[in-house]
Amino acid sequence: MKLSKRTWIALGVGLFVIASIVLYMVYQGQASKRQEAEDMLAQARAEVPLLLSHKAGLEAELSQMEGDLAQWQSQIAQLELELSQTISELGQILTRFPSSIESIEYDEMLFTFAQKHNLKITSLNATEPASEQIEDVIYSTTSFALSMEGEVADILDFVNTIVTDNDFLTAIMEPIQIDVPKPLTEMQKEGLTEEEIREQEMPSITLTFVIWTYQGE
Repeated sequence: MKLSKRTWIALGVGLFVIASIVLYMVYQGQASKRQEAEDMLAQARAEVPLLLSHKAGLEAELSQMEGDLAQWQSQIAQLELELSQTISELGQILTRFPSSIESIEYDEMLFTFAQKHNLKITSLNATEPASEQIEDVIYSTTSFALSMEGEVADILDFVNTIVTDNDFLTAIMEPIQIDVPKPLTEMQKEGLTEEEIREQEMPSITLTFVIWTYQGE
């Protein structure tokens, strides 16, 4: 069948319209995808500064943590050194503690010191050793109570001897009080000998101290 020229023109126009519609739909689809891609790119570009800022913040925090870690490591090293020194000093201190206390030996030393400083011991008492625990360390303690008479200067020299003597390094002395009597009046002196007057006017002291010995842990 032979188509007329008009028919051919109509077919051509129809094909053109169909092709145009298809091309338009393809174009619209591509434009939509392009717009979506551009939106995503714009969003990504907008997020880049935030990400860079966040990265800088994390790097600053990491640097601070590294600085803190170095400081902590230095402090730990210092504490370990101090602990080592403390342990060493503790060992040296413990070697100063006598292993036991023989009250008779200390009595003899006290009488020797008193004689050296022209003092008269009027009483001397020592308790039985008692256990004392400080944290995990066990000590033995012995208390001494000593009463003496003599000149004030001699009493002070005696006290200084005890404080500085190696055998009394672990002694803890209670506060001392020297009793200095008022001079007797002439009426009070009547009927007394010179020796009796001197004894009544003689200063005196009662000295109390505790000696510690290391027993163990």
